[in-house]
Amino acid sequence: MRTRIKHFLLIGAVLSGVSSRILAQTSIQELPTNLVAELSNFETKINQSILALRRAEAKLEDSTTAKQLEEIGYLAIAQSGFSVTKKDIQQRTGYWMLSYPIAIKYGLRINSIIDERKNLAKSTQAAYQYWQELNHIYKNKDKADLVFIESAIAVAKYESDSSTNVDRFESLSAKSEKLAQIKMIYQESSIKPIGPEAPMVWVSSSKPLSFKAIHHFTQIPTAELAFLNPQWVGNEYDPQLGRLKLPLQYKESFEKQMVEIEQKTRDEEVLKVAASTKRIKQLKGNIPDLNTHKPIRYKVKSGDNLGRIAQRHHVKISSIREWNELKSDRIYAGQRLTIYVRNNQKIEVAKKAPKKEKKTGDKTGNFKNYTVQTGDTLWGISQLFNNVSADMIMEDNGIDANIAPGQVLKIRELE
Repeated sequence: MRTRIKHFLLIGAVLSGVSSRILAQTSIQELPTNLVAELSNFETKINQSILALRRAEAKLEDSTTAKQLEEIGYLAIAQSGFSVTKKDIQQRTGYWMLSYPIAIKYGLRINSIIDERKNLAKSTQAAYQYWQELNHIYKNKDKADLVFIESAIAVAKYESDSSTNVDRFESLSAKSEKLAQIKMIYQESSIKPIGPEAPMVWVSSSKPLSFKAIHHFTQIPTAELAFLNPQWVGNEYDPQLGRLKLPLQYKESFEKQMVEIEQKTRDEEVLKVAASTKRIKQLKGNIPDLNTHKPIRYKVKSGDNLGRIAQRHHVKISSIREWNELKSDRIYAGQRLTIYVRNNQKIEVAKKAPKKEKKTGDKTGNFKNYTVQTGDTLWGISQLFNNVSADMIMEDNGIDANIAPGQVLKIRELE
């Protein structure tokens, strides 16, 4: 009981800012009721964190990592209260609140899919390596602990001069005392390792899966998936980056679904290959001998149809459809078609339609430029000018009805 009272007195110094030396001389009966309640709540929270840590420790498959967790578990409690979801303004997160540079330095992966600071086993290994290095540098475990929860720069300033930044000094001093109390409670705790509440299993898939998809075929709640696998930050599992933890009762349905997915994937690949082979055979049966024929690329013009194009190149309409995988005879201006013609064949040039007599004057006269805007049509442009038709604009510019934004047209100026 005397030891616990001393704990409470020292913790009170941290919580209330009163000197621990003065409080140590004070009777427990003289402490305010609300302060005693705060002290009791503080130790209760620590014990709850220790209980969570012991459960996690019992679930670790690697006994070495479990021992590492037990050895420095008080740091995880001091940093996050052994909560994987905690995050601070410096973007530190996970059980050990490791910063991005520290996490990367000790081999953890952090990207838009996975954050291994939230993976208990891997983050514990990284935290232990970091803590060992700090012990090697400072040769003082208490100082290494303080640097772990703060930073080397902050601790150096704290040790060198408290007058420069009094608030910062008092904050670090309070953290140092609080850490000492957590460590003391942790070491004296009678909470023993507790086995997992339900058996777990690690699984993997051949392709990335969303938690929503996993829930769909296993019925495991997505919230439970996220709780068991906090490292998958976007609720998207990627097998190339690790494994997935599931309660044992869902293993069979998961693995059954994986077999079905893989079989479906194989079936789809087979169908793709079969379709490709069929297409090649179709083409080979329809493509003329390339020793006597050559392929040309024909750009469809305004007014073209498959009949005219086939007649001009001395081929069948059905051949043009097959060569270009056309489902109907519909084509559009600007479309490019592959046509096989004889090597010595002369291509008939499409005859231009006879020029129509102009009702509103001749081609002579002044012109002004107009830049085509998004959504413009030749008919719409013609309405902007007196006595100018869409046909006149096409003839004056040597174009068909296809125009594009940014194109500059000559517009005849007529009275």
